Amino acid sequence: MRIVYHSGKLYLSLRRDEKKDIDESFPDPCEIDLSLVPTLNKDLAIIAEQIWKDSVATDYQEMVEKIAKK
Repeated sequence: MRIVYHSGKLYLSLRRDEKKDIDESFPDPCEIDLSLVPTLNKDLAIIAEQIWKDSVATDYQEMVEKIAKK
């Protein structure tokens, strides 16, 4: 199981066995192996950094456009 960020959207990537577990437990919560915590934590840290970079880039672009209008 991985969580990825692309073009302003979050995506969940699953192996077949993980999808099967989710399908079988639906609509109840599905147990996730605790060994995934470090990987998911790393994924979320990367996502937070990417979102921050996107935000900074957007803010910078808006600032450049304001300066160009003057």
